[in-house]
Amino acid sequence: MNTEPSGLNASIFHWDVKTSKNNEKLHLLLGEMGIDQWFAPIFEDRGLNSEAQIRTFFNPTSQLLHSPFLMNGMEEAVEVMNTIVAHQQKVMVFGDYDVDGTTAAAMMSDFLFQLEVPHEVYIPDRHKEGYGLSTKAVEEAVQNGCKLLITLDC
Repeated sequence: MNTEPSGLNASIFHWDVKTSKNNEKLHLLLGEMGIDQWFAPIFEDRGLNSEAQIRTFFNPTSQLLHSPFLMNGMEEAVEVMNTIVAHQQKVMVFGDYDVDGTTAAAMMSDFLFQLEVPHEVYIPDRHKEGYGLSTKAVEEAVQNGCKLLITLDC
């Protein structure tokens, strides 16, 4: 399998792709399903070896998610959030500057907007503040009257 990218500047990249355990049954199944063999190690690592399991992997449903209340502190977090919403207290949403951080911040901002919770979004300057929550962000939250600081993808 060719794992090297093609095109401009392709020679500067080297892709280390995990190889399959040569699971013949899985390789046959992937071929029958029209799925590239590149996925074989991913499915092997996840214990997916039937058509139904693979189809579920590509088409997940919310019923497959674990309860968020399995996470330590979730009940307390929900209580705090309920208080914030009930009293319409101001929130700062802090997301880091990469794609998933800005996406998470945008999604949380949209959620708070729908709840009519006053909030502001803070995305740090990567050159001046670096990565992660900064003293500057916390000070700005306090200065702007935020009662809750939600950090996302830090």
